[in-house]
Amino acid sequence: MVLKKIAAVALTLALCCCWARPQGRTSSTLALTNSTVSTPEPSTATSNAGMPDAPSFAYTSSHDLQSLAAESKAERKSKSKAKGDKLKVHPFSKVAIGIEVSTLGAGVEIATPLSRSLNLRATGNFVDFNYAFSIDGIDYSTRVNFRSGQIAIDWFPFHGSFHISPGLLYYKNNLSGDAHVPAAKTFTLGDVTYINSVDDPVSGTATINFDRHIAPALTIGFSNIIPRNGKHFSVPFEIGAAYTGPAVMDVKIAGTACTVQGCFNAATDADTQTNLRNEIRDINEEAKKYPIFPIISIGLAYRF
Repeated sequence: MVLKKIAAVALTLALCCCWARPQGRTSSTLALTNSTVSTPEPSTATSNAGMPDAPSFAYTSSHDLQSLAAESKAERKSKSKAKGDKLKVHPFSKVAIGIEVSTLGAGVEIATPLSRSLNLRATGNFVDFNYAFSIDGIDYSTRVNFRSGQIAIDWFPFHGSFHISPGLLYYKNNLSGDAHVPAAKTFTLGDVTYINSVDDPVSGTATINFDRHIAPALTIGFSNIIPRNGKHFSVPFEIGAAYTGPAVMDVKIAGTACTVQGCFNAATDADTQTNLRNEIRDINEEAKKYPIFPIISIGLAYRF
């Protein structure tokens, strides 16, 4: 019995040495496991003392290697498809809503994707506030009323946060208020200087309007209101301008104004009215230098 065990172990060691030698392999597959060569269980604890157990070997066949390669290729293809699906955007598949503060006023905006690199966005803004200023000694206390709506296409040329946004702006912006001169103070109409009456001081009304209500607009900015990376919140920032044309001012006054030639009723005196028209013309000529309305905005948006 002992001789048989020794012979089995010797055969196993011989086969191991053969595998360890470099030699050409045939196309056949060789697998040597414990089930191929094994020793019977010892009958006593001392029967195989000092005898090592037979080693176990497993050899992967070429068919198994081909299967692993096919699975790896399928996994890479699946990941590539998943990445492509993530980047692919269907038109009108999502919507985002945001709030903003801009030179056009406080506003809300809504957007939806058109493609991976395009968004369609609509914005509405409004603001009311008081604004006081002085020109040639005449003080103006006005109320500013801005109302506007804008539609734009956000183009992301690098598929990142930077975008260029051409669009159209519809607006009804105006200023209206009072014009007055402190009693006994001087003011200028055209090239003529007047002294305001104490008993019947000059006062009137003033308006500033825009002749047109639709203007082309162009802005550039950062952040995508509909993030392509799956996030929900964004902080969009934009800067640009709209070609609104110049603002047009009109002033009407009444009261008594005096020159070295005497005192006149500003509402009925022809020379005073001519000087007033000259004053308004000069103001509007200066305003023609600024036909562009600046647009600067920052906001917070959420994609649903």
